[in-house]
Amino acid sequence: MAIQWFPGHMAKARKEVQEKLKQVDVVLEIVDARTPESSRNPMMNEIVGAKPRIMVLNKADLADPAITKLWVKHYQDAGNEAIAIDAQHAKRLNQIPQLANQLMAEKLPVKRRAASRIRLSGRCVSGFQTWVNPRF
Repeated sequence: MAIQWFPGHMAKARKEVQEKLKQVDVVLEIVDARTPESSRNPMMNEIVGAKPRIMVLNKADLADPAITKLWVKHYQDAGNEAIAIDAQHAKRLNQIPQLANQLMAEKLPVKRRAASRIRLSGRCVSGFQTWVNPRF
């Protein structure tokens, strides 16, 4: 007898995200700058696939700046854009649309850039709601 470890609600959410990603041009993946890898969804690379992605390392004010810089470089070396921010105090938030526009310029035909679609993804520990709630 096989053990079912993957709860049904998680499978449903994953399927919904995969469907919605078909309509998305850029993914903003928000992680905690103090623990970037452990604050990620472990299935995110598989789910996002080759979609352009911006790794947003939130809570950078609480993390070691030298280590955060290394994480930004790590994600950039992996083929993603990356930026460290402090959403609580609105530091560097204005640079995220600029990064998204750069990705759009590289990946999309000119006629599609004005109507680009972005998907936000993050776990609670990343400070995701601090970034999203005041803006949407």
